[in-house]
Parts: sequence; structure tokens; C-alpha cells
Amino acid sequence: MNDPRTALLFSAVALCAGVWASLVGFEFFGKPAGADLSPQYGQRRRLYRLGGPIVIVLAVLSAVLTLTSGSQGVKWQKYEPADAHFSIDVPAPPVESVVEETGEYGPAFNYVAKVRIRRSGVTCFVRHTRLPRGFPDRTADQTRDLLKKLVANVLKMSNGKLLEERALSHPAGEGREFRIELERGYVYKGQILFLGGTHFQLDLIAPGNLIDTGLASRFFGSFEYDGVAPKLTADKEPE
Repeated sequence: MNDPRTALLFSAVALCAGVWASLVGFEFFGKPAGADLSPQYGQRRRLYRLGGPIVIVLAVLSAVLTLTSGSQGVKWQKYEPADAHFSIDVPAPPVESVVEETGEYGPAFNYVAKVRIRRSGVTCFVRHTRLPRGFPDRTADQTRDLLKKLVANVLKMSNGKLLEERALSHPAGEGREFRIELERGYVYKGQILFLGGTHFQLDLIAPGNLIDTGLASRFFGSFEYDGVAPKLTADKEPE
């Protein structure tokens, strides 16, 4: 249930049902004439008196969780840049930018999409970089070693504490995912992948209580790569 309005509607319906059951159970209304003579009425009354308040509490808790789950301001959409051979669901319209870097293998252009949800303090980044023409072919082991170094660089730049790090399997290449504890209760969860001729990095920074919610699961779980792109180059200006 990704739409918070739908979740709140279900909570409201459950709350009304709980209130109705409680009123009937405590005989504020709904007692037919001669009901005391029926053993079935007594059983229903006890059921309503017990179940009504429970449903009310659960409905209120559900509404509170919906309002505090980071879903406020979320409007999911598919991000699918042209000729990039991948797609991912992002929780709001992204702001795109291109950053050029020049390294030992030649120039590279980092295509970055940033999404920020101010109400919940969640920020997502999607970065894809076409490998330079001079970037050497690497074995799987060499790629895994490079991924470990990249995670170490992220950890150093974030000035955080590494909570988790592991290899990430993908049919089109190699990847690694990590979790870093930041200051003020924030957590940085990310994935770095080398697929085809492209370096991908998916990042989500959020308060610790939101990092494992459905928002994070959908963001990372929706990433798709078509696996047919040849090794791309980045030795010309982006259009």
C-alpha cells in the first residue's frame, strides 16, 4: 500500500468500525427488545466490548505509523534516462546534473539524479557513469577488489561508521552494498555496481527509523538493467 491516503482511509474505516462495535457492546444503542433473553446476544455483546476497543487502538496506531513512515510527499515515478539501459523508481521528481571528471583513464561524465523529501529528511541519489575509453577490462576478482575500495572511499568521505557491507550479485556484473551510520541518527544505505560498461551508484540517506521501510525497499528493489548495453565510452561532451 504505497499511497498514504489509501492507508489513512483504511485506518479511518477501521476506526469507525471499532467505535460502532464499542457502542453496541456497551449498549449505548442497538439493543433489541428482549435481547437479554437470548444467550447469543450476550456472546455478541462480550465480543463487541472486547474487539471494539482493540480495533480502535490498532486503527490509531496504523494512522500514526503511516504519518511517520516517511511516505508523506512521496510520488513514485520511474526514472529511465535515454540510452542508459536502466530504470529505477524514485519517490519524487529528480533533479539531474552532469559532473565531469578526468582520471588516469580519460574523461568521464557522472550523470546524477537527486531526490529529496524534506518532510521526512530522505534523500536519494542515482548516479551512472559511462566508463572511459581507456578503462581496462577487469576480471571478476579485480572488479570485486575495486568495489571494496570504492565503499572504503565512501565511508571515508561520509565520516561515518560502517554497519554492514556485503557483495551484491547481479547477472550482468558485480556489485556491493553497504550501510553506514551517520551523525544525528541518520543512516546511509547504498549500492555500487559495474554492469556492462557503466558504473552505477544508488544511495539513500534517511533517519534510522526510515531506512528499512517500504520506501527504501522499493527504491533499491526497483532497479532494473537490461543487460544488453555494450561497453560505453565517455570521451565526448554529454548532449
